[in-house]
Amino acid sequence: MPALSIRCRLLSARILAPLLGASLLALGLAPSDTRRDAEWIQWRDARIKWILTPSTQHDGTQCLDQAQVAARCRRALGEYDAMLQGQSTDSPVGLENFLAFVRSQALMETVDSVGRQTHRLGFSLSDKEYARLAEPFVRLPDLIVNQSFLRDMSDPAGYRSAVRQIEAQAGSEERTVRWRVLLFRGRFIKSVDRTTYGRMLVVIPGRTGVDGALYDQWIQFALATPDQPQGVDERSVSVVSVVRREHKARPEVYFMDYLRTTDPLTGDIRLVPTAVLDDNPSKNCYDCHKTGVLPIRPDLMFDFDIRGRLTKASDTSPTLRVLDELAAAYGRPDIVGMDEPAYGPSVGSSDVLPDRSFVKSVSAPLNLSDESLDRIRQAMACCRCHDSIGPLNFPAGVRRSRDETTFKYGRSLTQTYVEEGWMPPGNQLSRIERVELWQCLSRQYLDLKRGTGTFVDWLQGR
Repeated sequence: MPALSIRCRLLSARILAPLLGASLLALGLAPSDTRRDAEWIQWRDARIKWILTPSTQHDGTQCLDQAQVAARCRRALGEYDAMLQGQSTDSPVGLENFLAFVRSQALMETVDSVGRQTHRLGFSLSDKEYARLAEPFVRLPDLIVNQSFLRDMSDPAGYRSAVRQIEAQAGSEERTVRWRVLLFRGRFIKSVDRTTYGRMLVVIPGRTGVDGALYDQWIQFALATPDQPQGVDERSVSVVSVVRREHKARPEVYFMDYLRTTDPLTGDIRLVPTAVLDDNPSKNCYDCHKTGVLPIRPDLMFDFDIRGRLTKASDTSPTLRVLDELAAAYGRPDIVGMDEPAYGPSVGSSDVLPDRSFVKSVSAPLNLSDESLDRIRQAMACCRCHDSIGPLNFPAGVRRSRDETTFKYGRSLTQTYVEEGWMPPGNQLSRIERVELWQCLSRQYLDLKRGTGTFVDWLQGR
């Protein structure tokens, strides 16, 4: 019987092997292709784990170094290209999302022949190419580049004069609608020149582009705040332009940062796009600006005292409300030049809300009530809104070392919006529940300790 059993198994193998091969060929796969696909998947999963391995800690919390992530993605992409040489297929199954992500991040590590980074902004175009593409829509209006205005903006004693020039703009051909001005201290990151949290925001709705498209410009000048040391040279100006075209459902968004430079001979002030500089101080705008224009959440509002100096103003402002409503009306933007899908799924993008047990495990030390756990669960469906206004994709849900070094209070933009109770809109969560909501969202998105989460699932094609 044992000999007969062995002969039967060998006969079965001889019969089934050709059938299996024929089935694979019918699907367009040879048996060797299946083996290679398995090897590719093994390589992919090992690289995902390596790329997302945290390298730093802050307050006992593991963090990703985003510059290191970009460098590792560039190396992984090089490995992929080398492994692909001599292969019969150029599209391994199951690597589509992973390759899209590593390409998007590796862009920021692209260098030219002398080692200068050429894609710091993360666009498919080089920074200088992007500057040429965006120029028609980030070009500043005549008043803003007028030497009188720029000189007023170079000295805190001239700020009130600059604002008065803006407020007196009615009647100009390119200023047929009211411009809005807001003076405040930001609560997130310093200006591009790394000098100040002070901002003067000028919003110009309804400009007409060279191609006839209407667009709104959001212009932020770095501003010296009253509590800031004297002698600091604030030079940066940042622009977000939102372009509306009749044939497009989503408005186009363009970004540009400028530095104010003074001619040593004439004293004239020029605005130079940072994207054309060999040492571009700007970084990837899309990392934070997932919706194009962000809701404004000032740390402090400013007005002028009787001497014309900046002073603390009321926390409420009709202008602030008008501008937030304008930003909310844009809907989901098209970030021109950015491969948005390559940044993965949004925070809170799970099709099904997590079980109460998941929330309980994250907040275990607090021993929250079942009612509290359920309130947190219900608040985790971020995509109910963000599918239509912009996904909170990578790195919005990730704890980064940059959060500690760049953000004013050591918390990322998304974490701050959640823990301050601004998101989700209208929630009634307690302070403890909001903190735990962020912990649950970030753990669900990417658990750095376990290497799991919806972001990892997406990278793996699930």
